Amino acid sequence: YYLHPDFSEVSGQTVLAALSQAFFSLSLGMGVFITYGSYLKDHDEIPSSTAWIAGLDTMVALMAGFAIFPAVFALGFQPGAGPGLVFITLPAVFAQMPLGLFFGVLFFVLLAIAALTSAISLLEVVTAWLIDENGWPRKKAAALMGLIMFIVGLPAALGYSVLSGVSFPGLGTDILDTYDWFANSVFLPVGGLFAAIFTGYVWGAQKGIDEANKGATGFHVGKLWRFLIRYVVPLVIIGIMMMGIYDSFGK
Repeated sequence: YYLHPDFSEVSGQTVLAALSQAFFSLSLGMGVFITYGSYLKDHDEIPSSTAWIAGLDTMVALMAGFAIFPAVFALGFQPGAGPGLVFITLPAVFAQMPLGLFFGVLFFVLLAIAALTSAISLLEVVTAWLIDENGWPRKKAAALMGLIMFIVGLPAALGYSVLSGVSFPGLGTDILDTYDWFANSVFLPVGGLFAAIFTGYVWGAQKGIDEANKGATGFHVGKLWRFLIRYVVPLVIIGIMMMGIYDSFGK
């Protein structure tokens, strides 16, 4: 199931779904890389850092699969995905494990820490913009944007309790899944598409190559990147967007 995939089941739609997940997992299209990239020095190695980020992200995901799926299958549960796996399947698994209460509490504490640190990294994007472009003090910018993020995210947090009967017209999904759909199928791809178009055509692909290679001592960004950022990447992102829309409204 996990280490012996059936490649006959892999289709173009599967590849696009994987790329959509990569968008979310690597925080692409959110402005995170642009914001934190502005803090780098000229001697920092962008190509190698990028490879490390993608590699470690994949390794952590694989390790999570090694930890979760054996326990799920051993106790006879269906693996599922998304919120159902985290909030329904895994608590049931912990309930049947030795020391399940301890491991369950530990899991959700670590999950909360992961969510909090991710929220902080996203908060820095809008906070830095208010500081740099509008001259706001950091405390004021962070407090206001943090409050707005809390208010916007509150319906999703209540989507499985007091707001469990609320669904989005057309999608037929609960609040959390609706947020997830807009993020994965609309906001992230659109952000990535604009970034690719700006880099490839407005700012200039060659400037991007030169900037990326400033501190590179090993792996360098080559001319192939110019072709990818101008033609391949926009087409792939449009494909991801179309797949998300078709999956929700076209069937």
